[in-house]
Amino acid sequence: MENTLSLTILPNEPEDSELEYLRDYGRNLSPTEAEELAQQWRRVGHSFGLSSGGGRSHDEPRMLVALACALADASDGRVILMNDGLFSLGIGIYTPEQFEHAEWIR
Repeated sequence: MENTLSLTILPNEPEDSELEYLRDYGRNLSPTEAEELAQQWRRVGHSFGLSSGGGRSHDEPRMLVALACALADASDGRVILMNDGLFSLGIGIYTPEQFEHAEWIR
């Protein structure tokens, strides 16, 4: 079975959407951490997006974790997990070191 991973690079939205986004998904962050990350994200001006379509192979979740960690590590960024119940981590914002040990639970 083929893998359906996709990578996109997205420019930031206008205004202060970074902080709003981090408040929505950063359930594991303090308000101070969210504000600091929002300021950093605003300065960078873009983000990477990883997604997985249907029909994933057995190894695709491991590849997704490895790719997300490599991108976050190379860009001094974070991994934003937007769905609950897929990995052993809940919705939240994680360092590459934290996400590296995430297990696929579906």
